[in-house]
Amino acid sequence: YTMRDATTRHLAVRDLARSEAMFRLVAENSSDVVYLRDFDGFVTWVSPSVRDVLQFDPSDVVADAHQTSSTPTT
Repeated sequence: YTMRDATTRHLAVRDLARSEAMFRLVAENSSDVVYLRDFDGFVTWVSPSVRDVLQFDPSDVVADAHQTSSTPTT
């Protein structure tokens, strides 16, 4: 049998989970609109505060972003 120390991987997974939980806590409880974009510039996630600030449902914002370009034209 080959044994391998998984401590480093375990710590990285734990730290990533903590980081994701912190982001989620801040983003979902902020009064500001927070959003994530993919590498193509499309909105992939928007915070629930978009309901209060812009009166949009978060799922509608994400769906609309995939149907139209998210980059303004000048």
